Order: sequence, then C-alpha cells, then structure tokens
Amino acid sequence: MKKRFIATALIATMVLSMTACGGKDSDTESQGKETAQKRSGQYELDTDKLVTKLADYKKFDIQLTQDYAVTDEKINANLDAILAQASGNYKEVTDRDTIEKGDYVLVDYTGYLDGEAFDKGAAQNQYVYVSDDNGYIPGFTDGLVGAKVGTTVTSDVTFPDPYTNNPDLAGKETQFEFVIHGIYTMDKLTKDNLTDEIVEKNFKDAYGVSTVDQLKDYAKNYTQQYMDYQKNSEVVTLVKKYMIDHSTVEVPEEYLELRLNEYIAQFEKKNVTSDYKDLDDYLTKTYNMSLDQAKEEWKSLMTDTIKTELIFEKVAHEEGIKVEDESLQKYIDSSVQNYGFSSEEDLYNSFGNGNSDEGKVYIERLYLINTAIDLVVKNANIKEQA
Repeated sequence: MKKRFIATALIATMVLSMTACGGKDSDTESQGKETAQKRSGQYELDTDKLVTKLADYKKFDIQLTQDYAVTDEKINANLDAILAQASGNYKEVTDRDTIEKGDYVLVDYTGYLDGEAFDKGAAQNQYVYVSDDNGYIPGFTDGLVGAKVGTTVTSDVTFPDPYTNNPDLAGKETQFEFVIHGIYTMDKLTKDNLTDEIVEKNFKDAYGVSTVDQLKDYAKNYTQQYMDYQKNSEVVTLVKKYMIDHSTVEVPEEYLELRLNEYIAQFEKKNVTSDYKDLDDYLTKTYNMSLDQAKEEWKSLMTDTIKTELIFEKVAHEEGIKVEDESLQKYIDSSVQNYGFSSEEDLYNSFGNGNSDEGKVYIERLYLINTAIDLVVKNANIKEQA
C-alpha cells in the first residue's frame, strides 16, 4: 500500500515540481559539461524529431471507471463528515463531582517549564477529553483522573523529541496546572439532532451557514464540486494515457537522467530531515522500499511525464497554439497561489532549478502543454460508467 501511495503522489506532483526542462543552451561552453553539472533546462529538445507518431486526438473514446453521479448517499456521507468535525453538544454531569476516564472536563490550564509559564501553553474554558488517546501530548490529562470539580490539579508532561510545534519544548519535562470547572458528556452531532442554533454555533464561521437547510445545501454543493473535480481528474488521466499509448515518442536518455536526478534532489531536500540517516533510510522507514526500488519506479513515472509533455507540446504546434499574455499571466498567478510560492520570481527559481530564466521558459512551456491538454480533453468522447 505504501509503494502504491508514493507512486500515486509522484504522478500528481512530478510535472508541478520539476525543474526547467525546455530551454535551449546558448552557452556553447556549457554544452561540453558533464551530465552531473548540467541542468535539464539547458537541454535542447526537438519535439518534431522526438514525437514520430502522434495519436489521433481529434475524435476518440474514453471510458470512465467510476460513477460520478451525485446521489443522496454521497451527499449524506459528506454531511456526516462535516458533522464529525464539530464538537457536538456538551451536557453537564450533575450526579457526581469526581472525574473518570472518558469524561469531558471544562478547564482552564497553564503549562510551566522550570516554574515559568511558557508561550502558547495556556487556555481558558476548554473542554478536554480525559483519555490515553485524545490527541494531546501523552500524559496531558493524567492528573485529572480522580480529581474533583472546583479543585486545581497538576499533570506532569514530557514533550516528545522531536516536537516540531515548539522545538524549545522537545524532550522537556513540564507541568500543566488545571482549574476544573465541571464534568460533561458529549452527544455527537447527527442529522437527527441538528438544529438551526447548533448549525450557527458550530458552522457559521467555517462554512458561512446558519440553518440546517443551508448546511445541507452546502453538503450538496460540495459533493457536486467534488464529483466534478474527481471526474475531470480521471478524464485528464485517461486522455494522457490514450495519447501515450497511441503515440510514438523517443525520450533522450541523458535528458531523462537530468530530470530524474533533479527530482530526486528536490524530493530528498523536502523530506529527509535530521530524523533519517539518508534518503534510503527515509524511504525504508516511510514507504518500506529501498532507494533502488524507488529510483526504478520514479524513472518509469518520469518517462511517462516527459512523453506527456512532448506529445502535448506537439499538439500545441500542430494546432498553432500561441502564448497569450493575459492567459499566461492568469496561469502564473494561479500557480503562485495554488502551490504556495511567494512571488513569480520564487516560482521561476523553483521550476528552473535556481535559474529563473530557465524556469520562466518552462512555465510558458507548461502553459502551452496544459492548453493543448484542455483542447484534446474537449475532443474526447467520454463514456460514463454504467
């Protein structure tokens, strides 16, 4: 399952996280450098020579494998998922005043390190779930078991190491002081116990809804949007596969190695923290696969990625698709926003392996490729799942 996960993740991210790959090398001296010193953006690609057969993209059939109809069952499943995010209805327990495991307790708490309250370690009027599996730091609620309402108690808590939320607390022994206000039970929210008051209290800020009907409409609209997104994703995937299967494309080995090495370098930089000895150790512990196995899988996926780029770049040439400044700028702005870049320059540097000029060329190339994909998708005869 983990191997399948890493493959699926790579399919979704390879094109987006690749460095520049379409620019021409204007420096004759750089053409003599070793492959290890060369960037993929310096490699000259001749699409007409590399794509010797282009699939018929004017009219072809695509068979969907999933049913994307919006049904009451799917809407209710999404509504249940939304309700599960809410805290539910708290009811005060009045027939006892001693806390037991499984209780919800209304408290004020403050965390102390060496006798001093630490930053972001305090809260007032918070419901905490007294359990060994409550999502808090282990031991956080231990001091509450057996305590009485109206008293103040302390829990000794040792933070895990590492602790990324606050590295200064990693591995440190701390104390949390609790002022106990009451014991509560919580009724989970369901479609049957929803009221307009509950909806406004729990969902107005997050979803902009104040009534049960509005929440149900939100769930319905969300389901429609999600199904449309999933359907479009499968259509694009199947169109790409059709084009690869019915085209003949040569992928230059040197260029493939450049792209692959650049991807691996980015993957390692992003994922291999001080918790791991090296990339091989990370892959073994996280995905139960060796570096050699990962490279083999990555190489296959990268080959298909490059074929996809060359094929649809060829389509763009055949159709006379040109870069339109306004549309390109919208594509750039969307890329900056959707993938968390701070600026256009940051986007270009990332896609250009530190060379913003090559990154800009690659972004323009991706714009043409994606425009061509949109055109071919519109030509497809999509057959729904029966």
